[in-house]
Amino acid sequence: MKNKQTPQNEVDGEQLDRAKQQLSKSQERQFPMEFEFGGRCFILHKDVFAPDLFLGSTIYVPHLPLKAGQSFLDMGCGTAVIGITACLDHDLSYVLCSDISLPAVNNAKENIKMHNLADKVQVVQSDVFSNIPSDRKFDLIFWNFPYMDIKSDRATYMEMCIFDPDYAMTKRFITEGFDRLNTNGRLMLGFSTTRAPLQALKNSIREISFDVEIYHQGTDNNGITQEILNVVKLK
Repeated sequence: MKNKQTPQNEVDGEQLDRAKQQLSKSQERQFPMEFEFGGRCFILHKDVFAPDLFLGSTIYVPHLPLKAGQSFLDMGCGTAVIGITACLDHDLSYVLCSDISLPAVNNAKENIKMHNLADKVQVVQSDVFSNIPSDRKFDLIFWNFPYMDIKSDRATYMEMCIFDPDYAMTKRFITEGFDRLNTNGRLMLGFSTTRAPLQALKNSIREISFDVEIYHQGTDNNGITQEILNVVKLK
């Protein structure tokens, strides 16, 4: 008998269970706690996405196409580890960190203060772009987005870090985000083909006349393949 194959557009059940278990494990610790990223210390609070266990950021951050003097929007920032590290590593002129979760926003503020970046890095609570001024433009907008197209009734903020039914939030991010870019600006996503099928995402966002291309691919220390996706508008 042949092994049952996972349909191209469905998340593998084993990977889904592993992600849920990891999400649950991330909250079974004493908070607040410290963790290290890129040789720097950060604080993590309860009910905030844990970059010390979900290691995608270790692949994303070193390969974001940023240079000195540019502006950066770190969407779904969580602890703000991506925005803070990018600012320090690339001497950015301005970074805006955004998250729908108030615990994440407060956590980000604490880390920004700890790294003495209040003059360069700000944080705002926002449902995608709902609370970000429409006239604010960026050279790079990046979101380590919830790339599992899974429905979860009454999803918590933590579950919203990994679940996006029908890629509804992702579609909003893409359609609204393109209007927030400077000339030659980029809109990018953090993704994992180990945990979700890329073709499912491509099929979904093609419905709104966009597509994604793999900009960078690597494997984190959990053995998970991680990609930075460049979002492109179809002609």
